[in-house]
Amino acid sequence: SSWGSLVTSFLADVNGDGKADFIAQQSDGLYVALSTGTGLGASTKWVNGFGYSQGYSDQTTTPIFLLDVNGDGLADAVGFASDGVYVALSNGAGFGSPTKWISDFTTGAGGWTTMDTYPRTLADVNGDGRPDVVGFGSNGVYVALNNGTGFGARTQWTGDFGTTSTVPYATNSANPRLVQDVNGDGLPDIIGFGNGGTYVALNTGTSFAASTLWLADFGVNAGYTTSDTYPRTLADVNGDGLPDVIGFKSDGTYVAINTGTGLQTATKWLADFGTATTIAYSSQKGFPRYVMDVNGDGKADIIGFAAAGVQVALGTGTGLNASSQWVAGFGSNAGYTTTTPRQLADVDGDGFPDIVGTLVTGGSTATNVARTARTTTPDLIATLGNGMGTISTVTYTFLGNGGLYTRGTTATYPQADITVPFYVVQSAKTPNALGSNFITHNYQYGGLRVDITGRGLVGFGWVQATQADTGIATRTDYRQDWPYSGLPFQTMKTLPGYGNNGLLSLVTNSYGCLTPQTGVACTITAGNRYFPYLSQSNEANWESNGTALPTVQTANTFDGYGNATAVTVASSDGFTKTTTNIYSNDATNWFLGRLTQSQVASTTGAVNQNMPTGVFTFNQTISTNTNNYNLRNAAIAAGWNQSDLLAAKVTVNPGVVVGSTSPSTPAFDTGYFPTGAAITLINNGIIAGAGGAGGSDGTWFAPTNSLGFTGNPGQPGGAAMRAQALMNIANDSGTIGGGGGGGGAGASRLWGFAFVKTGGGGGGGGAGQVSGAGGAGAIGSAGYSGVNGANGSSGTPMNGGVGGGGGTYVLYYQPVTSGSGGNGGNLGMSGDSGTVGTANTAYIGGAGGSPGAAVVGNANIT
Repeated sequence: SSWGSLVTSFLADVNGDGKADFIAQQSDGLYVALSTGTGLGASTKWVNGFGYSQGYSDQTTTPIFLLDVNGDGLADAVGFASDGVYVALSNGAGFGSPTKWISDFTTGAGGWTTMDTYPRTLADVNGDGRPDVVGFGSNGVYVALNNGTGFGARTQWTGDFGTTSTVPYATNSANPRLVQDVNGDGLPDIIGFGNGGTYVALNTGTSFAASTLWLADFGVNAGYTTSDTYPRTLADVNGDGLPDVIGFKSDGTYVAINTGTGLQTATKWLADFGTATTIAYSSQKGFPRYVMDVNGDGKADIIGFAAAGVQVALGTGTGLNASSQWVAGFGSNAGYTTTTPRQLADVDGDGFPDIVGTLVTGGSTATNVARTARTTTPDLIATLGNGMGTISTVTYTFLGNGGLYTRGTTATYPQADITVPFYVVQSAKTPNALGSNFITHNYQYGGLRVDITGRGLVGFGWVQATQADTGIATRTDYRQDWPYSGLPFQTMKTLPGYGNNGLLSLVTNSYGCLTPQTGVACTITAGNRYFPYLSQSNEANWESNGTALPTVQTANTFDGYGNATAVTVASSDGFTKTTTNIYSNDATNWFLGRLTQSQVASTTGAVNQNMPTGVFTFNQTISTNTNNYNLRNAAIAAGWNQSDLLAAKVTVNPGVVVGSTSPSTPAFDTGYFPTGAAITLINNGIIAGAGGAGGSDGTWFAPTNSLGFTGNPGQPGGAAMRAQALMNIANDSGTIGGGGGGGGAGASRLWGFAFVKTGGGGGGGGAGQVSGAGGAGAIGSAGYSGVNGANGSSGTPMNGGVGGGGGTYVLYYQPVTSGSGGNGGNLGMSGDSGTVGTANTAYIGGAGGSPGAAVVGNANIT
């Protein structure tokens, strides 16, 4: 990406896809170039604010930070203006308007003149998952707690680390102060490099304890006069989970290991990265050094930007290997100076930090990226044997690779939707019963969440396995609420064109929870133990022709020791079997779960649904445009306890569009409900699945005596609705339509005797509230001169986009043209196929994408 001018740049994931994006400060605001994993997209203006002509002249007096302040997993913009701290929240496609969160910590509040004298930063000091403002004043450290919508009044958390404190910190360049957890309790502490050594103040959650000297080293008295000449930092170099101190002196790199209660004596780990070493680093601004793990072994490494290129010294846990050049460039020999920053962040989502440099050439600023190659992989099971010669093979990849993962959008505090570079199973291949072939399942994942208040990951929202040869997909959805995290609440098996609108089976689960100490229902309280259990399961199946099979309901009752005291299995055709068990639980001698009696009773007749008697009534009117609506989530938010019967009515007002952000996600999803739920939808608006993307550039295919490119197909549209419980739909004045299929790309043509290639046009995007993107026209080159095909246009909520025209070239005074892209399908319609061009009958345009289903599942529509 190129910029006309660049004052300050940042790397942060602003759209939640797990890849760091490039954010540039310009005179009139912040501009963003999103990472694609292989490059940076075009820069667009995300907010009219935080520009260097809008009161944010430099990072020294009016600093800007990019980090998630409201716990939704998206990096936000935070600026310390002259009159207060302003925040612009990210929505994944832009920043909201800057709003003042506190009138403090800025020049207008008195003091806080420069970041060198009075540094400010953001860190979660009270453990609620939201970063708070931490400011170093003249007489100590002040904190303003973050409540998700603003910062509270500042309070003094310690009288240390100020310019006039007992141990004075005159400037951050001479006496840097860091905020990081040094004792492993999850709360960030203060580490200050005073003149006499390294001081630490531990965090109690409500204040910082008095600072104590952890090591008489790394201060001015030990030769570390300025951070620009002799930088100091914190990183875990030995892999024990605690950050250690690393200092760069004139003769090399020194390390003091952190024990959690103090620092061991500093020792020289490597005669490199110093001001007087063989490869010299005279200043941190001109020749920056970073300490982070670049090879994925859990131990921090040293990355130095020398004159000739980037030097890396890998950490061993007890020392550092000799440095070697990992990439030429990014140094002073390549034109990088103190004003052309170089940063490290994971821009391709593989979990390894990459290099991003901004270089001024010819009056403009270009962003250059060097991606780190994966050199290690985790220890994972590669093959599984059953002892009889059958070997199954498992293939892994990181989560952000390709279309493997769909990020969720519905998490609320204290949970956040996230994308992280985990290694997950991509496919599993198992020999069939005859051993002559393999059955392959390909996996997809979605909705990974984290509890940012300390519980950590709560798992994926869903996992889907698709059998490659049959197309049968089995998707399991999981609960993510404590104490039910990780328990499957629904399993659905589908095959397009078969069963009940593609549905072959559906299993829904309900859970209860007991307190083992008392055997009564759980209450979520600190110190409690929990026994979550499957209280009821409902299973429905359909023949391939759509004929419904008898449904089966299983109800379970457990005692406080986890024994199943009653199991009732009832089918819709009138058969019921109840198993009653009696156990002897001798807690004194720890003889638990000993079955003393079991009785089985079978009956025929009316089915015992074993349903609760309570009914929860839920009425909602959707009056504004909405994406990815989920009825179950809405009912829970309104107070439904997830076990009572639900009587729900949802009304979509005229003119309102309920859409979807992805063809893989329905616009309207009921979610699962216990048997007997009464659900009614009155639709007076538009419920539209997402449109499929138009096909792009053709692929090479050369039949005999002809040269050409066959157009790529358009992508299918997404479903408008998924009914996971029986629902009645009144659709008198509304529209329900699956997303239109994308148009196919036109066929390209290579006029070999004229050495010219004319590109086929891109297909139009399918219709949908979030319409499919138009496909890119084929590039008119392949070692030849040529004419590009035109791009297809995006669709609208009701109408598909228009396919782009094929490239035209005048050959022997006659125009010759490649095929045009097909138009995207209107709502509920297939996309058109791409066309062929002049004398190009050997090649076909790409097929149009199929439309999404109007309703998938079990519904009566009037």
